[in-house]
Amino acid sequence: ITINPEPQTSTYGTIPKFTHVISSGSVVNNDLHTGDLVTDALTTSSVGDYEINLGNLSYGPNYQASFVKGKLTIVPLPIDLSADDLEMVYGENVPSLSHSVPGLINGDALSGALNTSAHSASNVGDYEIAQGDLSAGHNYALTFKSGKLTVKPRAITINPEPQTSTYGTIPKFTHIISSGSIVNNDSHTGDLVTDALTTSS
Repeated sequence: ITINPEPQTSTYGTIPKFTHVISSGSVVNNDLHTGDLVTDALTTSSVGDYEINLGNLSYGPNYQASFVKGKLTIVPLPIDLSADDLEMVYGENVPSLSHSVPGLINGDALSGALNTSAHSASNVGDYEIAQGDLSAGHNYALTFKSGKLTVKPRAITINPEPQTSTYGTIPKFTHIISSGSIVNNDSHTGDLVTDALTTSS
């Protein structure tokens, strides 16, 4: 008889149960095999092709068995990873970009980092948190979901400075920022106004 392992595919981190066919000759009298096929691949073996060998599989002394090596293909383990949605105030430093913890195995770790186009001078709005060079390595098929960094308005309090003018004149009004702060060399537009007129008593 000729024993042929059936080709097997498994994801990184798993070793399947091997099966075989008798490709020539035949097994009679309901004889059963003992033992199992084996491979030199381990649950820690990287993605790639590995041999399936005879191991201790046998149909006993009543059969003259020949064996054709088989192939085990280890493919990447699918994992999902999502960037966390974050917020920052305009003018502040971009917070540390974080993500969900994917199902890595065998003590594996991610490398690289997420990135975003947002920075401390970015205007109020939403910015994508992208994958950047974050990677789980070739043993994983990583599906990435981008996140959102929301830049929120910076709180300030505008206080007009008290003014005194003579009847018939309206002064130029000035102001101070009494709480909060102006950043990024920003300047105001427009002017303070009053309901007083030059004819007001």
